[in-house]
Amino acid sequence: MVAAAVLAVAAGCATRPNYFYAAGRSDPELVFKSDFKLHTFFYVNIEPASNNSCRKFKLAGYILHRDVNIWDAVNKELRIRVPADQEVAVGAYHHYSSDGDFSICGPLYISFTPKKGETYRVRLAELPSSCALRLARAGDSPSPVKAESFKTCRLQ
Repeated sequence: MVAAAVLAVAAGCATRPNYFYAAGRSDPELVFKSDFKLHTFFYVNIEPASNNSCRKFKLAGYILHRDVNIWDAVNKELRIRVPADQEVAVGAYHHYSSDGDFSICGPLYISFTPKKGETYRVRLAELPSSCALRLARAGDSPSPVKAESFKTCRLQ
């Protein structure tokens, strides 16, 4: 899935999310952000881990802070809803290359169990010599959320 998104960007194709969930109003909301200004892709998997050991992710969308081509629109924030009270896995991948400028981060993955009615911030954080996928409960004073980092199956 990550490889497909990278290929779509490299080929100059528009990025089209394929994640869909028929959410209710009280289902948890995930708000995705990135410290990287160009080409950060976010993925989600709502399949039970016991039924999907390879964690096949769907593209939730991308973050692009400024216009760099005619294919993808500026998108500074991404919001989706996910099922409550069951494991949800999210992934992030940043890749940018143009005229000698190169930046890459990830893919990084975490899983957690969102609660009904809650909003969570998922942020791909740029650190001095690396990056991290951060998760916090949204609000006036964001609080950390218990999450597990993991590696996904090798992309085929």
